[in-house]
Amino acid sequence: MTSIPLPWVITIFAVALLMAIISQSRLPNGSRVFFCVALATVAAVSAFVGLRLEYGYGSLIAIQPHLAVLIPPGFWLGYRSMMVPGGWPGRKEVIGNGIIVALAQIVIISPVHWSADAGVVVITGYYLLRIVSLFRSNPDVYVTLPPNGFRLLFISQVACTAFLTISLVTDAAILLTTVFTSDFLILHLLSGATGLMVVVVLIAILIAIPLFLRRMSDIAERTAPRTSPDENDMEVFSQVDSLMAESELFRDQNLTLARLARRSGLPARAVSAAINRCTGNNFSRYVNEFRIRYSGFQLANSDLPITEIMLDAGFVSKSTFNTEFRRITGKTPSEYRNDMSKM
Repeated sequence: MTSIPLPWVITIFAVALLMAIISQSRLPNGSRVFFCVALATVAAVSAFVGLRLEYGYGSLIAIQPHLAVLIPPGFWLGYRSMMVPGGWPGRKEVIGNGIIVALAQIVIISPVHWSADAGVVVITGYYLLRIVSLFRSNPDVYVTLPPNGFRLLFISQVACTAFLTISLVTDAAILLTTVFTSDFLILHLLSGATGLMVVVVLIAILIAIPLFLRRMSDIAERTAPRTSPDENDMEVFSQVDSLMAESELFRDQNLTLARLARRSGLPARAVSAAINRCTGNNFSRYVNEFRIRYSGFQLANSDLPITEIMLDAGFVSKSTFNTEFRRITGKTPSEYRNDMSKM
């Protein structure tokens, strides 16, 4: 009876999940691209491990770590893309992560015989900590996530964390074995045992992610026709909207849904629901519309530098400011100022 090597089972699951993500247009383009890069790399690395362990293609061991260091930043940037209005991380962030990967590649090619494993362990540990830090994030930072989709996003992050944790434990064990014993039998057993655990996690991911994506689509479809506000929503929104306009809370760079709810004396859930149903936007976009209106007024009626206006309006990131300004006005801040000066 013909059997499929365990690493190839991982490859099959990774490719299946990759195809599921490609088919989901509700995900921002940046998330789809980076998640697919990570999963394609998982598939390739697992295939190489299968060829090496089952058929003795030893030359592939030199390629494997160079690909493995692309997996953790791919997952990280996939989640980060959900936090950016345009669906793509800023150029500086992408370059910064690229530098980290480049440094890991330099470590891998160093002459020390265990440097490749060390490079993979360090970069996996670093990005695992960054992804774990996302569990403390407020749902409103995910500006491209449909309302009520945070719980399902949380499930996918748990699965990703489990996958990277198992990978880190595997690579760390292999590193220690390589440094102290270099026993091939132990290395083979490690690859097999941890490979089985990875398969279990990938099965969980394969089930959880498509469910998450399907629920995202269902939620998005339901929210358009059914989110007509009732009297309570209108009353809550009127109170919040007046507070935002009169107190200019939007200029606070650290404004959160919880802080706005405390200032208005209302439950955060009621404030979030009222904003969603009355405006069709999430909290972040609602606040950014106030900030853009304020910025537009300042651009038209003052000679202040654009960066100063941006910060005064409550924005922290220039890329977010420019993206939101174009989304709302159809122009860049410079174009808007030039057009207003001609009137």
